[in-house]
Amino acid sequence: MPEHPNILIRAARKRAGLSQREAAKKLNMSFSTYNRIEQGSTSSIKLALLPRIREVFDQPLDEIFAPAAAAQEFIESAKKALAADPEQAVGLSNEILDAISRQFS
Repeated sequence: MPEHPNILIRAARKRAGLSQREAAKKLNMSFSTYNRIEQGSTSSIKLALLPRIREVFDQPLDEIFAPAAAAQEFIESAKKALAADPEQAVGLSNEILDAISRQFS
């Protein structure tokens, strides 16, 4: 099931190392408006906001809104590495757990 945009925007903000207040300020909007976006309390996000989100979070839009594709690519490369060298399993497992933790924290 695809993730809701508010969850993806929150994850992108966290990857950028910004608080909600910092993100709101950089996006030239009130904290309450930004907070409603992240909480999913608003029914839509204006298209004009997307280029600003990309710039402020310094992440491509496809990275922000399609993390599942990036995760799948990582999984495939991990499988190849494990097949080549099973001893890497512990290190890769830790990397995977760290990546999952960053995505959902």
